[in-house]
Amino acid sequence: MKYNWPFRDCGTVVAICILLVLCPNICHALSDDEQITRSAIIGYSSNIESFSFYTVKFQFTSAKSSTHEDAIQGKWEGAKSYIGVHTVDGEFESYEHDGKPPPKISAPSNGKAKGGVFFQQINDFMEEKYIRSPSGTAKYTRGIDAINLRRLDTDDPFDFATPLSMGFLGHRFTRGPDKLLQDKSNFEPSFLGRMERNGKHLIGVRFTEPRYGQIHDFFFDPTQGFLVAYYELRVDNKLNCRALLLEAKEVAPNRWFPMRTMMIYEPSLAGSGKCLVYEIKTLTLDVDRRPKPEDISCSFPAGTQVFVVGEKGLFYLKQNETVTAYGLAELFDKVDKSTKLSVMDTALIAQRPNFKRQIWFSLFGALLVLIGGVWLWLRKKQNTNA
Repeated sequence: MKYNWPFRDCGTVVAICILLVLCPNICHALSDDEQITRSAIIGYSSNIESFSFYTVKFQFTSAKSSTHEDAIQGKWEGAKSYIGVHTVDGEFESYEHDGKPPPKISAPSNGKAKGGVFFQQINDFMEEKYIRSPSGTAKYTRGIDAINLRRLDTDDPFDFATPLSMGFLGHRFTRGPDKLLQDKSNFEPSFLGRMERNGKHLIGVRFTEPRYGQIHDFFFDPTQGFLVAYYELRVDNKLNCRALLLEAKEVAPNRWFPMRTMMIYEPSLAGSGKCLVYEIKTLTLDVDRRPKPEDISCSFPAGTQVFVVGEKGLFYLKQNETVTAYGLAELFDKVDKSTKLSVMDTALIAQRPNFKRQIWFSLFGALLVLIGGVWLWLRKKQNTNA
């Protein structure tokens, strides 16, 4: 098992020791609250990074509730769920969740459509898949029937909630407290130190984001690997949502994995006078076996269109294919070698009838028939005279 600790090599430890010897007052410059909070953030980061590879199967549920207390007690309305599988091995990653087939789009009862387009609200989750490697990312949604490839220097399309990201830490933990602490240009930290939340003794930190009027509060549980036990987001000084770690599991000494997390959004955001509830519940977890290449893969049906977002060129899968994260580069190569035509123009030309061409073909065919008829008439007349 590979462990990732905050100080990964002896050089770092030696450098820190030298710094402390040369600057003995450095620790005294920090308040007790700041020292405790910074240590908690290091503990959080260490725990997260210790999961360099894993496979987790989980259930994601979306529902509504009348109050926060009802949400925690499972008194939900209109609950709907999907089962997801997330497999990670360093920079290689695959994700997929099940869902219902997309609904058939039908015309409105009045037979009219604004702008010539019919819209139909989708109230159920659709099947989605995602692959990531150092080459880039691929995302597929059933019903769209296309694999959208993206280079790593473009926006990552991953927008799914997973157990370890807890629904609010961001994909690959880009919105975690350790990342916000490093982003000094956009976030202003306040070290809260020891505090009590929901009957637990936690350690808190607040990040103010002036450009969006947002305040992020993270509270770490030192008894559970410094996982974020409670999170709160305020926008313009109004509570937007809160997240709670309801269950965690120690999978190895000092390594804790979230087993059940809940996010609760305020009624004003749900649009129905009720709270919007998201629950992420871990079903099975494997952190001891490194995934094989075939484990980090997704299967796609024949006829699926493949293209790179923002670039020209595309091709279609001729048969059902299983693509691994390690083979993702091949898809990029195939797109690069495909016909360099605009995806939209190609689709439109293939579907648009060319009436002028049809008229010319018809006239040319009629001319051939006329010439053939005249030739046969002349041959017949010559035979008669002979």
